[in-house]
Amino acid sequence: MIDAKKMGFCLAFLLAALVLGGCEGAEARGSGDDDDGSSDSDSDSDSDSDSDSDSDSDGDCGLNELETFESDIPTGWTVIDGGTSAGAWVWADALPDEFQVATIIDGGALIDSHEAGVGATQDDDLESPLYDLGDCTSATLSYDHNFQKDLVGSDMGEVYLLPGGDGTPVLLESYETDSSKTSLDAESIEITASMLGEDTTFKIVFHYEGSHDLGWYVDNVAVDGSP
Repeated sequence: MIDAKKMGFCLAFLLAALVLGGCEGAEARGSGDDDDGSSDSDSDSDSDSDSDSDSDSDGDCGLNELETFESDIPTGWTVIDGGTSAGAWVWADALPDEFQVATIIDGGALIDSHEAGVGATQDDDLESPLYDLGDCTSATLSYDHNFQKDLVGSDMGEVYLLPGGDGTPVLLESYETDSSKTSLDAESIEITASMLGEDTTFKIVFHYEGSHDLGWYVDNVAVDGSP
């Protein structure tokens, strides 16, 4: 027959073991929950960090300018007449017949050498406002245009970058042959910080030279910075 005291001792021992095992299991589960919570928190933090990084890389560095020349040569743009008084840059909503270009325009800057007449000369600039590269590392200059050259003329169009607004001109593009006869040509040119030297500001200049030739039309001038 089993001793009652021994049986009581065994039951007490088994009960204590069960209680202890249950506590340890609860602690283990609690620890696992904490680990999961920490992991979720870390994951959320990493996700936020990645989102911030993507936002910075795709961010706007502050330089976004567009001139569509809706109704006139706008304030801030400067026309410099370096030739005779006839044939300077003006606003126009139609291309001259002499261009023989089959396209419709909605208004832009035009210099018409042919209309200026025999004896008139053009050495004229259309100068933009001052732009600031600021926190941008580079910028893209884009514009639509149509350059038309007289068969026997010596006219040409040039696009310059002016560091600081009045620094030594940097030639970006030049035209001495006809543009399209059916549409405006779209151009895109990169401007880097190194092209500006120690400056962060700049102007864009559309320069035309001619003498009773044809002319040049410019529209939708945009300068967009890149971080």
